[in-house]
Amino acid sequence: MADSNWAANANDALMDIPVALVIGDQILAYTYSFEDLPNVLTFSWFGGTSTTNLWILQAKQIQWAIEHHFKKLSGEFDNSDPLAWSTYRHWPFEPSPVLTTLGRKFVIEKN
Repeated sequence: MADSNWAANANDALMDIPVALVIGDQILAYTYSFEDLPNVLTFSWFGGTSTTNLWILQAKQIQWAIEHHFKKLSGEFDNSDPLAWSTYRHWPFEPSPVLTTLGRKFVIEKN
């Protein structure tokens, strides 16, 4: 995606932060990071071949955030995503309330 399209589709996208750990032609890890609130770096959309590769990338992203005067780290963590939960446990996130979404199956009867 062109930078101009990326910026237009994600108002809070950070255009200069590292987004992926790549060796050769293989993506080893990626984390979409954005500025959710002023001076707050938020991690989401996690992927990688291993948690080690993911943490290497995220360490680079955190270093970038420090250099750009970010003050806090936050994240969007889906409980069905093991890489998200390993990220949550690995970095010093402030505890926050857990939000749970419940669903109920229902059937729509046709008349």
